[in-house]
Amino acid sequence: MRNCETQHPRCKDHRPQVLPDRVVFVGKGSDPYLVEPKGARADYVALSHRWGGRVSLQLKTATLDDFKKGIPFSSFPKTFQDAITVCHRLLIDYIWIDSICIIQDSKDDWDVQGSKMDQVYSNCVLTIAADAAENGDSGFLQTRERQGLRISTRKIDCVGPGGGKGEIFVRPWRQYGSIGGFGRHYDSWEPGSLQPSQRLKQEGSYLLRRGWVLQETFLPARVIHFLSDEVTWKCTALSRCECQLQPHKTVAHRALDLEEPREITTRNLKEYWRDIIEEYTQRDFTFHSDRLAAMAGLANHIHSSRPDIEYYAGLWSDDLPSTLLWVVDREINFGRLWGNGSNRNMPAVAPTWSWGGVTGRVAFLFWNLSYDRGKWAESRPDLRDVRVKCTPSGRNRYGSVKDAELTAEGYLCNVRVYLTRGSEWHFPFKMETKKPDGTVGKTNGFFYPDTDDVLAELQANRKDGVEMVVVSVYESRLFLVLRKMGVGKLVFERIGVIHCNISEAVNLEEWGRKERLTII
Repeated sequence: MRNCETQHPRCKDHRPQVLPDRVVFVGKGSDPYLVEPKGARADYVALSHRWGGRVSLQLKTATLDDFKKGIPFSSFPKTFQDAITVCHRLLIDYIWIDSICIIQDSKDDWDVQGSKMDQVYSNCVLTIAADAAENGDSGFLQTRERQGLRISTRKIDCVGPGGGKGEIFVRPWRQYGSIGGFGRHYDSWEPGSLQPSQRLKQEGSYLLRRGWVLQETFLPARVIHFLSDEVTWKCTALSRCECQLQPHKTVAHRALDLEEPREITTRNLKEYWRDIIEEYTQRDFTFHSDRLAAMAGLANHIHSSRPDIEYYAGLWSDDLPSTLLWVVDREINFGRLWGNGSNRNMPAVAPTWSWGGVTGRVAFLFWNLSYDRGKWAESRPDLRDVRVKCTPSGRNRYGSVKDAELTAEGYLCNVRVYLTRGSEWHFPFKMETKKPDGTVGKTNGFFYPDTDDVLAELQANRKDGVEMVVVSVYESRLFLVLRKMGVGKLVFERIGVIHCNISEAVNLEEWGRKERLTII
């Protein structure tokens, strides 16, 4: 910590920041108590942890005054006690813990504090990531794995290069790794044979797949990860762990790698927004309705530096209409581990044209190398004059949405879609339309359904096909698939994306009609 503060140019410019609206004072001499600092400045720690069900100590409207008077240390769950112990060792007097610093039975307070998550984690001097704690009662300092390593660690006396006496400590090599968090420097393991809870354990972290944690580990300048059998350190300059002498090497391009030194910083989050969403939507949520709320901090952070653009339910105005072409990715290896299902978020927290409206894993597939890195988006779009109205459901403008509509001018085509082959993860199709001259237009490509019920309807009607409406977004071959709503003449909901083969782009004037449409 001290080395980082004094030796790392990108880290040492941290000064005590304005404290969050509420923090817990954990300094020596008394039981902890809740403080509302009202603009005071001091160093503080933020805790990133997994609730794992109900957390025993929560701030409620009725307990606010009592918490300000004092909270007996014995009443804190073990994970919180361990975090306070770390604060004591680091001589830091304040800690921010979500369940104690946000009024849990107040939606208004959640909306306000949720929109400030970027400030909480950006301004803290350090974030403690309780990776080893399955829940609030587990703790993370004294784990079974760490105790076992302590017993099996051996001390070897040696002579240094200058002839002086030295000591080397040796411990068993870790026999498992991870698929994206902390384990690429360990031996591999076969995840397919493990249950989900075991996979989290083997990946070294109960936090790795938690949706809320992405912004909690990405925004801070410094994070110390307490894994079950070692401690790892990550700051803007380097990443280190106990089982490896040298810092981890830089990876050529892993935008959101949580172990390696990061290629991207909080200064260029907007540039990597698509990468962030792809990583984020792989993660788990106790409540899928949190999908936009748990990204509100990052969205607010970006918007504060780019006030010239607008944020619409997870998408940025300057990227439209290209980013409307997100797809639900049913990649087979991910599906075997975690499942590939996708449903509409109910009750709705986002419009159907937003990735926040579904529960599945999202990918911006057409920006991959096989699609020429999205260069098609530099061409003139077929969907033009896009206008958006978005009303948040509460006080958090970056959270759940109450009402939203997207209007645009484009070519609407009435088509019949047939699945031709396919498996659990890819869906080739053929699409037909009756042209004005009476002939039948045909094309082929791939269908990406947003939800399982749309996929089931297509699979059940392979022979006869399903009537649908599509609107071209780019190059007469990248389409949004729509379903007519009963609330207006040209009002639709989005149900998927169609990508036609490059040699089979359609003639829009022959296939459809130019209309002003609304998607909700």
